Amino acid sequence: MELLWKEQEIYNAVRENKDIPFAICYNEFVDILIIKKFFKVFSKNNMNKPTLLIITFVIIVAAFFLFGSSEKKDSTMKESKVIPASENLVFKKVSSEDAVKQLINHDIDVYLGTLSPDDAARLKDSNINIYTAPSQYFGLDFNPAPSTKDTINPFSVKEFRFSVNNLINKQEIVDTILKGYGAPRKISIFDSSPDYDLVRDIVDSYDLSYDQTVAMDKMNTVMLGLGAVKNEGKWYFKNKPVVLKVVIYNGTAYGEVKEVGEYVAMQFEKIGFDVEKIYYDNSKDTVLSQDPKDLAWNIRIDTAIYYSASKYDDYSIIYQAPFMKGLSGSSKEGAWNYENEKLDSIGKKLFDGDYADEKEWVSLLRDGTKEVIDNAYSIQLVTKNQIFAADKDVKGINPSKYVGIRELQNFKSMYVPGKDRVIIGTKETYKKDDPLNYYWFATNIYRMDIKQCLRDFAGWNNQNTLEYEDNRWGSEITTAGPKGKLDIPSDAFMWNSAQHKWINLGQGSSATTKVTFDLSRYIGTKWHDGSIISWSDILYSLYADQESVHNEKWASIAEMDAESINKIKAFRIVDDKHLEVYIDAWHFNKGMIVSQASFTPNDWLLYAGTNKIIYEDNSMMNSASNGNKYNVPAMNLLNKDHVSKVLEKINGLKADEFSSIFTVGDKNYLTASELDDRRKNIGIWAGKYNNLIITDGPFYLDSYDNENEAVYLKANRNSGYTFSK
Repeated sequence: MELLWKEQEIYNAVRENKDIPFAICYNEFVDILIIKKFFKVFSKNNMNKPTLLIITFVIIVAAFFLFGSSEKKDSTMKESKVIPASENLVFKKVSSEDAVKQLINHDIDVYLGTLSPDDAARLKDSNINIYTAPSQYFGLDFNPAPSTKDTINPFSVKEFRFSVNNLINKQEIVDTILKGYGAPRKISIFDSSPDYDLVRDIVDSYDLSYDQTVAMDKMNTVMLGLGAVKNEGKWYFKNKPVVLKVVIYNGTAYGEVKEVGEYVAMQFEKIGFDVEKIYYDNSKDTVLSQDPKDLAWNIRIDTAIYYSASKYDDYSIIYQAPFMKGLSGSSKEGAWNYENEKLDSIGKKLFDGDYADEKEWVSLLRDGTKEVIDNAYSIQLVTKNQIFAADKDVKGINPSKYVGIRELQNFKSMYVPGKDRVIIGTKETYKKDDPLNYYWFATNIYRMDIKQCLRDFAGWNNQNTLEYEDNRWGSEITTAGPKGKLDIPSDAFMWNSAQHKWINLGQGSSATTKVTFDLSRYIGTKWHDGSIISWSDILYSLYADQESVHNEKWASIAEMDAESINKIKAFRIVDDKHLEVYIDAWHFNKGMIVSQASFTPNDWLLYAGTNKIIYEDNSMMNSASNGNKYNVPAMNLLNKDHVSKVLEKINGLKADEFSSIFTVGDKNYLTASELDDRRKNIGIWAGKYNNLIITDGPFYLDSYDNENEAVYLKANRNSGYTFSK
């Protein structure tokens, strides 16, 4: 499955909806947040971190409420193509301890927080359907930075890292911590992945089985070679105990990660190491953000929950290649990062699409898998079968064998006959001081569930084929890849951050592939507040991506995935409804190319207002970690005071401030009336709904109950939303 390992990759994934092979996941256990070659995943993440086939079975609940009905008519309702199927979704914070009671009492209709095996057994004879899916993993990341004269880091030696595969009894974790709901895991690709058979023989050639004697023999050899001595069963270096620092997430969102971390720590204690357990949650910075050479950590307990699945799972190889700087703390300028020329070469070829055909891609996947296992910068422990539940009265659920009922299309198609709402229990929604803005929209899997209901993406992965397909946007590709180049038309343009304007590339520019997006079902439709989606939204989003990488002030805060953004070479507006994206990317599968060129626009005026506050005023920040760094609040668009400040900023913006952003060639795509109309609509929305979450998807955010952390969504009917996908 695809992963969104670092917080930033997860963020990129969520924000831009880029695809990561085989799955998109969410992973919060890192130094900065998640995402996505995806991401994009969003993800990246992961992360992540993607699959979706739209099979909508909808009863005509809308007719009941719009035209009047009776209980007798309810029983004869027929399925329809009305999307979304339910008039309301409520995301209600429910602890795992209360989930069973609330399901039985019909206080909630669906539970996405995942149940314990004991809770699932209690529901066996009730009116509740149980769904399971292998949609979470647990693994270990190692810090391979070199030892210092005073501190030994055994994980700097790959033989020591690899031997952890033999040290940890993965089956015991499944049996005792996961209560049997899981399986040992060897590599990042799940056993059920279509890609696993391509590397199965390579994986089977390694001894990854539990054998503590073998592990200790290898570890003893490494430790003695580093100058350590073992005295009465304890390791010492320069007469001091050798301490391993294990970083463990201690929040509530990801199930048994704490228990797994403590189990791993205990195994190292048993073989003679002192262990310092460093606990953290997402409310504060962690040692993971420090330069790896400082050796502030040795082991990180890694976990992620998937919300989609896709084919062509090479991202785990790409992510571990040094050029991606996926090691926690290594992305900061001047920080230490490991070197591995072979893995870098393979990872770059996979990232760039530098292979002739599927056969060569498979060869790279196999070579990369071997290199990843050999070097063991991270290892996999177990896959967890998450347990979801839904009342049998809930219709329109089409579970995925990969991620269960946590599917975008299920949120669109689920409904309860005779009721106007589906109440969904979840572990987390939003808290008062959480970041919630257009950069930090979905900081964990539970908030991603909410985001999926509020946003529409250009494309998504088909639940059955696991291949990326068009959703709200159509697409076509023209490619000279993998080795050739297409000439970029002279009227194509790219943002120049230094000149602060779009510039035509002129003659002589080239790219591997042209992706043409058909926006005829997008431009001219409406944002939730009634404003018309226009080319200004497209242009501002493209501008913001480029500025986040090439504007030094922005880049220091945004920390975007520059490698992915720099693949984009030019844009061209063909006519009123078509956009060409020129990109140095190739793949033998069309969807994998399109996913790399896709992006998710925001209402430009809201986006611009928040960006001014974050990047120019620095009076609020996009994330909690940046808020701590600048000693300002993290922007939350559900917070009354933050909403007021954004409105004040928006009301002060003038059209001429954006003339360079909305001018391409001789044409300005922004009119004064559009600015005035948007400002008016945003103000009305804020006054009515007390938030600035204005998006484009099947539901809109109607209200938020801060005390109970409940989110109330309503079906998007008024803005002409008629899209079945």
